[in-house]
Amino acid sequence: MSRERLMTHKSLWLKTSHLLQQMKKQSHILVCGLSLTAIMAVCQVWQPSLLEFINYKIYDSLLSFSRQVPPSELPIIVDVDEASLKSYGQWPWPRYRVARLLTAIRQMGALSVGIDFLFAEPDQTSLQQLQMAMSRELGTRIDFRGVPTSFLDNDAILAKTLDQGPFVLGFSFLFDRPAENTEAQLHPAPIFVMREEGVSDTETFLFNPPAVVTNIKPLAEAVQSSGFLNFRPDKDGIVRRVPLLMETGADSIRIWL
Repeated sequence: MSRERLMTHKSLWLKTSHLLQQMKKQSHILVCGLSLTAIMAVCQVWQPSLLEFINYKIYDSLLSFSRQVPPSELPIIVDVDEASLKSYGQWPWPRYRVARLLTAIRQMGALSVGIDFLFAEPDQTSLQQLQMAMSRELGTRIDFRGVPTSFLDNDAILAKTLDQGPFVLGFSFLFDRPAENTEAQLHPAPIFVMREEGVSDTETFLFNPPAVVTNIKPLAEAVQSSGFLNFRPDKDGIVRRVPLLMETGADSIRIWL
C-alpha cells in the first residue's frame, strides 16, 4: 500500500513538474509577445525616421504592383510654361490676358476649369492702378482719354469672364497664424455629418486652420465654387495623401484637384 502511495506521489510530482515547464515556456512566449507589441507601439507613436522611410517604400511598392488602370485623358492641364512666358512676358500676367486665356479654354468645351493660383491683391498693371500710383508717388496724373472705361480695370475684366463660368477659384489655408476675422468669400461644401449620440457638435475630425488667403472680393464673388490648394508632402518630398475637407469657422470647404 505504501508502495502504491509512493508511486502516486511520484506521478503527481512528474505531472506538476511537466506543467510548470509548460507554463515556463508559455510565459517566455507571452513575454516575447508583449515585448514585441510594446516595441511596435513605441515605434508607432515616435515614428523613427528609418521605420517611416521603410513604410513609405512598402506603400509605394504595393501601389506599383496593384492593378494598373489606363490613364485618362482628363483632366487636361493648361500650363503657363517657359514657352508661354517667352511669348507673352513675365508672370504674373495682366489679368485681362488671364481672362482671354480662360475664355479660350471655355470656348474649347471645358466642363469645369480649376484655377490653381491666387488673385489675392488688385492687379497693379491695370490702367487705373497705374494712374493712381503715378499720382501718389510722382505727383503726376496720366490721362487715358479715349480709352474705354471697361479697359481701365483688369480685375473687372477678369471678374466678368469668371462670372460666365465654369470656373473654380482656389485659396490657401494658413496654419501658422492666429485666427483672423476675415470677410473672405468662400464656398462651403454641402455635406451632411452624422454623429453618435452624446458627441458634441463642436467635435470634428477635420483640420481647422485659423486663417485663409483668398482672392479679392470682386473675383471671389464672380464664381460659384472655390476650393483650397493646401497639401503637405511626406518627409521624402512625395505627396501620397491630401485632405478632401477642411473646416473653417462653421463651414466645411471642399477641395478640387
